Amino acid sequence: GRWLGPLFGAGWTFDTLQKLQAEYQGWVQMNGQYSPAELAEIDEFVEVRDGDPVKPLYMSADWIPFATDGGGNSLAADLAPEPAGAVGQIIVIGSDEDLRRVIAPGVPELLRLCADRLRQPVADLYIDGGMAMYTLEI
Repeated sequence: GRWLGPLFGAGWTFDTLQKLQAEYQGWVQMNGQYSPAELAEIDEFVEVRDGDPVKPLYMSADWIPFATDGGGNSLAADLAPEPAGAVGQIIVIGSDEDLRRVIAPGVPELLRLCADRLRQPVADLYIDGGMAMYTLEI
């Protein structure tokens, strides 16, 4: 009975601080390349999952990425959520992720969720290359 798998589920990698800093700086630099009007046009493509207290933005300097999927998407700590949210809630951001959503209320809850998914396999658990993979969603 023990599973071996990536901590954050299928596709997400906890990155080094150096890589995370580069990822964050990339988002901040990208944000600085656009005028407020251009950013508003980009934001029109973003949706927020019903009931999730996340700002409908493509990018924000208040989102700190800490895990990436290698394709321009990140799990991020939201430091400026909507009023019903919690500072530090974990959200999904990125170029392929137009649906903003809360994955967990914070890092401790995210780690608990990940551990629970590996302890008690769920329906979406599958084996890939000898590793247990799962979708990280609440």
